[in-house]
Amino acid sequence: GLIRKYFVLRSEDDAEEGTNGQVDLINPDLDLGQQSGFESAATIGIRFDGLDIPKGRKIKRAFVQFTMEGNRAKAKPTKLTLRAELSPDAEAFKKEQKNISSRRLTKASVNWSPEPWNPKRARDERPQTPDLSALIQEVVDQDDWKEGNALVLIITSANKRSGERDAISFDGGGTHYGPMLHVETD
Repeated sequence: GLIRKYFVLRSEDDAEEGTNGQVDLINPDLDLGQQSGFESAATIGIRFDGLDIPKGRKIKRAFVQFTMEGNRAKAKPTKLTLRAELSPDAEAFKKEQKNISSRRLTKASVNWSPEPWNPKRARDERPQTPDLSALIQEVVDQDDWKEGNALVLIITSANKRSGERDAISFDGGGTHYGPMLHVETD
């Protein structure tokens, strides 16, 4: 099989959308699961461009790897839901009302309850999502999918009482610390 790694390459390829529908493209972190407070990042979008995966190729395993952000441990139980945008070539995010939450989503979804994050161990422990292969498969199986197109993953809270985990965005850490998509194919 083949292993490929993809990175967020531009500021507008990862973004937060608040409960008010406003989109922030340049925050140095991504507040996964945040439900309250001024910025309240209810929906997170992450775009990976140039996926050199041919249409219909079998996805064996896939996950996103994050780097913990900040200096405070985040331990409150957090329940997140991940889906992909059901688009054959997902567009970059824009500062438009509900630009992330209005996108059409895959039927497949993956739930993630991350362990507590302790940023003091951030260099050694990079949190990884569960297997996302069902989401990626649904996208690359579309009729209009072409090798080299872009994929968007969307992360929301699974419930109102969810805690949050803060991850470094492209703006906060470039490709070295920003989100990374790992894909294994046949």
